[in-house]
Amino acid sequence: MSFVVELTIRDPPLFAGVFGAVPDTTATIESYHHFSDGPNEHYTFFWWVEGSDFAEFERHIREYRYVCELRELATVGERRLYRLTTNSLSENVMLSPHFRRHDVSMLDNEGSVEGFWLRLRVPDRETLRTVVGELRAMDTDPFVDRIYSEQVAGRGTEDLTDRQRECLSLASERGYFETPSEATLGELAGDLDVTPQALSKHIRAAVRKLVERELSAGHDPTHST
Repeated sequence: MSFVVELTIRDPPLFAGVFGAVPDTTATIESYHHFSDGPNEHYTFFWWVEGSDFAEFERHIREYRYVCELRELATVGERRLYRLTTNSLSENVMLSPHFRRHDVSMLDNEGSVEGFWLRLRVPDRETLRTVVGELRAMDTDPFVDRIYSEQVAGRGTEDLTDRQRECLSLASERGYFETPSEATLGELAGDLDVTPQALSKHIRAAVRKLVERELSAGHDPTHST
């Protein structure tokens, strides 16, 4: 029986330097594909980016050695959608070939200065051991955060991660959401031993998921007024 795994790639082979240079940035891959140019393999990523000085992010990503093109496609609120195309890449620096070979599907993802967090659907525990072993062989420092079964099909991507829940709970308990706020990000980050930028990222992601779930639950597509 398949199950869901939340996995953090703490030393990703790609883009770690970009997130390190703009540490308040988070990025979510909406979709990606690869294409061949003779013997060379290229990838195109569609990234939603937020929490960033976008000009600084664009400068660093354009200077990144594996990127040959960056194009802004859309702005929605405080988020921007980019199309990013790489130079020729070896599969040795890509995670997706390992998932593809073992029938592992990606349900959700987020890249930040802390690494790449992934929610994956995995066929069985033997497959998980194999994939984690391959990722360790790549020196990516994978860490399994959570393993669980999906209770309702299609709803797994709405769950908060343990880290998001911890950050949101502490922020609520300490009065961070009060007006005026009773605690700063710096104070809360010190209690959790994370950077204020990382804490802000977890809180924003958690709030966004809760809002999206609430709006989705309250919408009845069969009813109109």
